[in-house]
Amino acid sequence: MENAEVSPEAFERPRGFDLQKYDADERFGFGEGRRIRLQFCGKHDAGFHLRGTPLSKDPQIGKVDDRCTEVTATMVDSAMLDW
Repeated sequence: MENAEVSPEAFERPRGFDLQKYDADERFGFGEGRRIRLQFCGKHDAGFHLRGTPLSKDPQIGKVDDRCTEVTATMVDSAMLDW
């Protein structure tokens, strides 16, 4: 973002709205807050960067064999995850 301006239009915050909860439910990632347990296997090179940039707060990354790394994580089911 490079620039912002105050809008002349009025805005009324919805009663009970909690921005921190909205963000924690990953609504900005087009989700509804429903959590799923995601598990997949991939080549070692493809899964290596997930150690430094985890998918979630509880990732489990382990070697299955010489070619495959298994990744398990609890995530919000969202459109961004589908993409």
